[in-house]
Amino acid sequence: MAPLGPFDPLPERGHQQHHQPQVTAAHVAEEEALTSSRPITTTAHKNGRAQGALVIVDPISSGAILALLGQKRDYRLIAVYSEGLEAELKALVPAECNKAGLHFDHVVEHTGNIPATAAKIRALFSSSPSYPSLPPPLVLKSLLVGCESGVALYDALIEELLLSSRDGGREGGSTPSIPAAALKGNVPSLSLARRNKYLMGEAIRSAGLRAVKQIQTSDWTDIPPFLDTCRKPSLHPSLPPSLKVVLKPLSSAGSDGVFFASSEQEVREAFDTILSSKNVFGEKNTSVLVQEYLRGTEFVVDSISHEGVHRVTALWRYDKRPLNGAAFVYYGLRLFESEGGGEGGRGGVREVEWALARYAHRCLDALGIKNGFSHAEVMWVEGEGGMGGEPCLVEVGARPHGGEGTFVSLTEAAIGYNQLSVALDLIEDPHALTLLPILPPRLKAHAAEVCLVSRQAGRLVRHFLEERVNTDVLPSLKVRVGVFMSEW
Repeated sequence: MAPLGPFDPLPERGHQQHHQPQVTAAHVAEEEALTSSRPITTTAHKNGRAQGALVIVDPISSGAILALLGQKRDYRLIAVYSEGLEAELKALVPAECNKAGLHFDHVVEHTGNIPATAAKIRALFSSSPSYPSLPPPLVLKSLLVGCESGVALYDALIEELLLSSRDGGREGGSTPSIPAAALKGNVPSLSLARRNKYLMGEAIRSAGLRAVKQIQTSDWTDIPPFLDTCRKPSLHPSLPPSLKVVLKPLSSAGSDGVFFASSEQEVREAFDTILSSKNVFGEKNTSVLVQEYLRGTEFVVDSISHEGVHRVTALWRYDKRPLNGAAFVYYGLRLFESEGGGEGGRGGVREVEWALARYAHRCLDALGIKNGFSHAEVMWVEGEGGMGGEPCLVEVGARPHGGEGTFVSLTEAAIGYNQLSVALDLIEDPHALTLLPILPPRLKAHAAEVCLVSRQAGRLVRHFLEERVNTDVLPSLKVRVGVFMSEW
């Protein structure tokens, strides 16, 4: 399969028992939560009953859109922010959320102590031992993750809250205040592999899947021998073998700290740069990941999982190119479907989609992703496999598709549902996922996100994009303009 740009034309087709209070560390944390968090208003009680609430870890970017959609479904909202999350990242909230009045009833700041943060959360869903006359204000319906930065904390909180739920309260033996059904998490022993990209790749390899060749190290002397394994014979016998590798931090997101290198000198420069910097979440890079360069077309497989059952909610095709000194810059992405009619997975019908879905979901199994969101970047590697290529994982995040949630309106219009809406549906109906096909139905409309790339530095004062789009000429074209600034 030849490399495809996201805006290559597709074929024409139609749209189709109470205990005596005991003063413990947990109780101190509970009282702190009750006195320091923003109080829930009286609308939290309907007809004398507590109202359902969502706890969202790092509700930024698409996580803020998730919170807004939950608010529209009448859930109360509690935000939990990871330790050290910078103010700039906390402010990464789409404008539509502010316009719609997104409101968190409580905000919990994690300071590094998992039991203490879990105790603050429990205190919001039970009568405090210190204040036994206080009625339960809320019922937790689900704990969710909103952004890559919150994945590790999300995993830890799920494990801690489940433990305290089984024990009847972590300290003091009080009746558990959070139902285990609201704590649908992933395999705890594989949590680190869901954040550390080297461990991720090795877990995929151990599962017998095509995995990228790689090395993780903080010692430069380990790298030259690895580079020799990545050299490929030149097409011309008189030329030396060619080299191309990718270097990146172990834990990050998007294009943060990613370098392409075609010589040992370039590799050394990128290696030193990564080790001397922090990742996008403000964490110091202590090691570097070097991987073989995968030549082909990159796709995104967005999925939702429930108790080990997976469904693809959208398939995207990336357009990334080098520019402005960066290894790659996002030019856009487009909802993908291959040529051919029907919904089957054989006989040449949607073969690429089925191959991507099956591979991505086997990767989820290998990484212990049994519940919630996933955002898998998969390369269709040229010249491998039996269909002109085969899939190989670049990386997968156990969190929603990012990009400030711009995908929501695109997938809603083109598919009829989106990754966030399906996750919220599952809260009230655990069987909702089985009603969806493994692959989304064929697109009702084409949808793309176009990144307008600047080739010079400056200050954007105003844009005229919406004024320049003449919808009278193309009445079926719907354009939404957003401004997201990036240094690349």
